[in-house]
Amino acid sequence: MKIRILGLIHALIFASVTYASPKRFLPKLFSEVGFLGRNLAMHVEMFPKDLSHEASFYTDKKILFIPGGPSSVKSELVDDLGVQEDNVLMCDLAYPEGGDVEVNADYLEEKIFSAKKRFKFLYYIGEKVNWNFIDSSAQYLGMSDLRERRENFNRYMKELEENNKRFLRDYKEHSDWMIHGDITDLPQEVRAQKYNLIISSNLLHLYNHVLDVESHFKAYEQMSSLLAPEGKLLVFPVSNLMGGQDKILEKVIRKLESQGFKVDLVLSDAPKTNEYYKKLLKLEFKPAFYLRVTAPK
Repeated sequence: MKIRILGLIHALIFASVTYASPKRFLPKLFSEVGFLGRNLAMHVEMFPKDLSHEASFYTDKKILFIPGGPSSVKSELVDDLGVQEDNVLMCDLAYPEGGDVEVNADYLEEKIFSAKKRFKFLYYIGEKVNWNFIDSSAQYLGMSDLRERRENFNRYMKELEENNKRFLRDYKEHSDWMIHGDITDLPQEVRAQKYNLIISSNLLHLYNHVLDVESHFKAYEQMSSLLAPEGKLLVFPVSNLMGGQDKILEKVIRKLESQGFKVDLVLSDAPKTNEYYKKLLKLEFKPAFYLRVTAPK
């Protein structure tokens, strides 16, 4: 009985926070940029009109992922699809610069976004309480779908955890794949070539409460300058953490177009990226879009 009562209290506190004040809850939860990576399938979902699962699509393309995060996407492209190793670069400020590989791997593992740390109360609720009891009690507050939201969240996090495990294996075997660098001041190793594809996901615009306007402009200036003729820069999402369009977006688009780039807002399918926020936190997201910036010929 004690566990049930305690679990109900936790559930109701969490639900009341996420229902009543997500604008206060989310920025605090994501007060710093989460070190979160996604596999190739998730990238294709974010950019369905511009990426592919097919190996032939990536042949002879120079590709930069910035920020790279703890993503398995390079090994998927290189080991699974046969893309040339030198054609895919991963860059992130969180990647260690020098040092012992094993020590660095431990650091990266600790830094990786961990649901069991940031959302430990959700795991506690899911593992310790009687959900039938919770659901029947929560109905009085209109929150009868707490279990569905928690289970949806867990499914998503399990896929991320598999991605994280592969990333850590990749780092231990190929630490040179992970280039330390700031998106607003990219290292020479990254700036040494031009790219047919530059993919930047879940940083710009999403973290506009962490990254200021100047950082956004510097990042776009850096990335767009590295595009090969007709190369594409893909940025997802164009919304902030609350699902609203980032105010800086219009200014970014005007500046890029004035420099001769073609800029499009493209509808993204991305259910795995967005639906868990909707179902878990009951936020009303508008349809998800990404920015496609195409360099002139």
